[in-house]
Amino acid sequence: EYQESLRTKAAELGLGAGAIDGFTNPVLVRVITDPTLDLTDEATLKALNTASDVPDTKAKDLLSDAATRASQLKAAPRTMDHFMNTSEADQTLRDYLDTSSGREFVRLLLEENVIAQSERAGWMDAKGVLTDSGRDALERMFRVAAIGDADAIATAPPSALRKLDSSLGALVQARAVGEEWGLGPALVDGFSVINAARELGWSVEATLT
Repeated sequence: EYQESLRTKAAELGLGAGAIDGFTNPVLVRVITDPTLDLTDEATLKALNTASDVPDTKAKDLLSDAATRASQLKAAPRTMDHFMNTSEADQTLRDYLDTSSGREFVRLLLEENVIAQSERAGWMDAKGVLTDSGRDALERMFRVAAIGDADAIATAPPSALRKLDSSLGALVQARAVGEEWGLGPALVDGFSVINAARELGWSVEATLT
């Protein structure tokens, strides 16, 4: 099946029509070309490994779910008020979730049906503590709530998304005040510039100077 897929893409891969027949056990090797990624950092490598194991269709489903929940979050006044009154501007969402205020925030997400009670087991353990997958889902929800464009997030450079982690709370709060206060469109334009630069083989630093 994989060999057949390669045959259909041989031309765009720069291979001759019969080249694939000479491969006994072709293996897909992903090469990291982003110079901003620290490939000695364990957390970065873990995130890359997780991302590479998620098929495009599944990733889109996850972001579609995040977009739905972002809309539900916007319509959950007590949850949003609590978050806006208890989070700090430079605090990452993951750090916030480890605080007592963060745990109350999760309780309110359940109470205001952003997370349905029937979904609880998929988000947290028996003690009510968010699982790693639950934290990932909340982070996706916040990214969509902050930026407002799930499709742009799907193609955004991972390194750019990570740089926003400590600003997610502030970005979500800004959009909650009014769309005119949100920075989503500017961030989406920024993602496009970075992606275009990388396709041309330019570094982000060179593009911005």
